[in-house]
Amino acid sequence: MESGIPQTNLNSSDDYKSQNTSQSNQKLGLLTLTRDQIKARIANGDVLISSFMGTLPDEPKNPSILQHLISSIFLGLWWHQTTFVAHDAGHSDITGDWKTDRFLGILFGVFFNGISLGWWCDNHDIHHLVTNHPEHDPDIQHLPFFAISSKFFNSLKSTYYKRSLKFDGFASKMVQHQHKLYYIVMMFGRFNLFFNSYCFLANSKKQNQFRSLEIFAIMGFWTCFGTLIYLLPTYPVRLMYILVSFAVTSPLHVQIVLSHFAQSTEDLGLNESFAHRQIRTTMDVSCPSYLDFLHGGLQRQVTHHLFPRLPRHNLRKVTEEYVKPWCEYEGLKYDSFEFGTGNLRVLSVLKDVADQCKVLSLVAKSQARGELH
Repeated sequence: MESGIPQTNLNSSDDYKSQNTSQSNQKLGLLTLTRDQIKARIANGDVLISSFMGTLPDEPKNPSILQHLISSIFLGLWWHQTTFVAHDAGHSDITGDWKTDRFLGILFGVFFNGISLGWWCDNHDIHHLVTNHPEHDPDIQHLPFFAISSKFFNSLKSTYYKRSLKFDGFASKMVQHQHKLYYIVMMFGRFNLFFNSYCFLANSKKQNQFRSLEIFAIMGFWTCFGTLIYLLPTYPVRLMYILVSFAVTSPLHVQIVLSHFAQSTEDLGLNESFAHRQIRTTMDVSCPSYLDFLHGGLQRQVTHHLFPRLPRHNLRKVTEEYVKPWCEYEGLKYDSFEFGTGNLRVLSVLKDVADQCKVLSLVAKSQARGELH
């Protein structure tokens, strides 16, 4: 799949490297820092660390609730961006060396975020192979909270989790209101990442050669984060700090599912090629280039699914020069919508499935009362 990256892109990558190691950059001072710049960065770092701890240098003993709130927001934003870096590392998109990128992923994903990179890679690889397949893709298996297809009403068996996804009474109630609860549930999405990560690490049968290192890094994360929470003045402030910092990462969870929840979940069998399936089941998000960092590369999901090891700074170029023309040549529908429109499409799918669930629930109740013959 990686070999499918056009040669012109590889050449441009070589040119990029040569430009960044040229003597001209050194002459311009782009690779060095002056003494004043170093002092300024240390000063900025002091303010950043103080803000992270919920204080400011001029008021170390009397931090306000507002300062704690601002600190929790910036911590959530930090998690939001570092998770994208972990995603890059998991795909070996940073250095191209698997071990180096894995260690970077453990730093950014595990130590900074408390999320198992081994679990993410194990889960994410399957997602890339069988995108949007209700039985196989764990990224759309979110019962009892969400169902993007009526196929989930049958308590189908997940080949990834090796268990049935029970569509019980609680799941039915949740799914009937899923379009109303969508953003509320997403505010707590980080807890789901923790749960899946630690279940994965607790299962020693899973293949993960960095398991011990990840457990050590997670202990480091909770030691740092736990100490931060402990240093806050009151229990209400501590609770606020946790909930706000976690909720601020909710756009990340919205972004993760945005490209797939509103797309097809049908299995067209062996007659459909891998590339065709990726394009049919994936949607891009249209945005100006200066907002790419907010989406972390996930706004170009179609290209990412076709070339998963392509660094995110090349996604836009490859999309415009190769993917779109190829889709047009093949007669394939290339879906790309603005962030707001994409969210409306997701909510529409959730509501459609919710309405189907309500009808089935009413029929079941009528049948139980003996009103149907």
